[in-house]
Amino acid sequence: LHAGRASYVGLFAARAAKRGFRGRDDIVECEQGFAETMSSDFHPEAGLADPQDGYHILSNVFKHHAACGATHSAIEATRMLMETQGMRPEDVRKITLKVDPKCDRICNIPDPNSGLEAKFSLRQTVALALSGHNTSDPSVYSDALARDAGLRKLRERIQVEFLPVPAEESLLKLYTEVTAELNDGRSLKEVFDVSLPSLSEEKRQQRLEEKFHVLARDEIGAAAAQRVVQLSGSLDSLP
Repeated sequence: LHAGRASYVGLFAARAAKRGFRGRDDIVECEQGFAETMSSDFHPEAGLADPQDGYHILSNVFKHHAACGATHSAIEATRMLMETQGMRPEDVRKITLKVDPKCDRICNIPDPNSGLEAKFSLRQTVALALSGHNTSDPSVYSDALARDAGLRKLRERIQVEFLPVPAEESLLKLYTEVTAELNDGRSLKEVFDVSLPSLSEEKRQQRLEEKFHVLARDEIGAAAAQRVVQLSGSLDSLP
């Protein structure tokens, strides 16, 4: 909702301006303007300068899964074990997720009973991924799947443990370790930090397009969704 609301307001402002809605041009620096009312320390030259460490937008990451962001590293590490090691649900005796202790209050609902609770359950999101569900599709976070007997049995094989993070560390670390103990005696381990742009640009674009199609096709149709993808990929050259 937050990101969508911000996008909505930006588009609304642009469309209103196009139709003639006007404000003063010096709204930031004028008397009782934005700078004066928001801060007593206004340095326009600093605000207009290139940031010392570069623009953060160039290292942005995107949410590929329709669940709490703190579950995404566990989902990705599980997917990697499936893709690289051929791990299947029936192979797994036990999975251990090691996460930041702060996740305990954010996304560690052990036995979710609703689709909303499933979005905040490390066990359920990993169980969904391991079972082959598309975790970028909002429809998999349903009451029915939260109560699904097979997924519940799989959740029982998933444990959550906490990494040794200093208590005074206030920022949530998304780094996650996933260890899978298989029925054949093998132990597989994968680590992932979803806060780092680890995928190639091509792969990131592919994942974004896949998620967009899942979200848009039922609203505007598959053909229109593909047209939006094509247009968004050529914004720099459009009039």
